[in-house]
Amino acid sequence: MSIEENTNLLIEAARKGDTPEVQRLIPLSDPTCNDSQALVCAASGGHTQCVRLLIPVSVLKSPALNLAAGKGYTQCVKLLLPAYDLKAKSSALFWATANGHTDCVKLLILASDPKVDNSFALQKAFANAHQSCIDLLYPVSDL
Repeated sequence: MSIEENTNLLIEAARKGDTPEVQRLIPLSDPTCNDSQALVCAASGGHTQCVRLLIPVSVLKSPALNLAAGKGYTQCVKLLLPAYDLKAKSSALFWATANGHTDCVKLLILASDPKVDNSFALQKAFANAHQSCIDLLYPVSDL
């Protein structure tokens, strides 16, 4: 099979959370293809073990952290956090707050700018009436 065909299989395996298949296909494919689509699929599905395998071989400019945070996949967020910059972490905080994922918000508060970024997230928490997120964000915001 070609690298392209194996890459497509890798993306599908990541989407399904098929850890053994992801592990088998990583050396046979291009995990950086399409902004690390395999990592994005694994993170957006909450497939923690696949995320763990794909982080070292992926381009981490992808929306994987936002998707994991926005869907409340706390374990995936924990794995992805060290690989992303402050701006990406702030964006993920916004998405976690927008969807009321308190456990992700707790993680992301510690990794973001407690004044600027949390104010935007706090505004989103108020807009969506996520009281648990408001309770977490208000003490560390500048509002």
